[in-house]
Amino acid sequence: MDLWQLDVVGGFHLADGSTANGVVSVGYQQVCIGAQYAGKASDVLVKEGLLQFWVDGQLTKTVARATQGVIRKKHADGQAPRQS
Repeated sequence: MDLWQLDVVGGFHLADGSTANGVVSVGYQQVCIGAQYAGKASDVLVKEGLLQFWVDGQLTKTVARATQGVIRKKHADGQAPRQS
């Protein structure tokens, strides 16, 4: 069992991608995970007052959550609604 699987206990994770300058947005909170991760897919572990950002199986950044609201996936499984 790797570190990622151990840390998921007590929280949930979601997949996200970083922008061209390495910023990830989760629950209206923007976090810069670093320019070296620009455009890469990342996993975000969401816990009670904590966000952990993982890239390629390695923990890259841990920050305190600035919001208390529910975090949801707007487009499940990366499938945006079709435009007619």
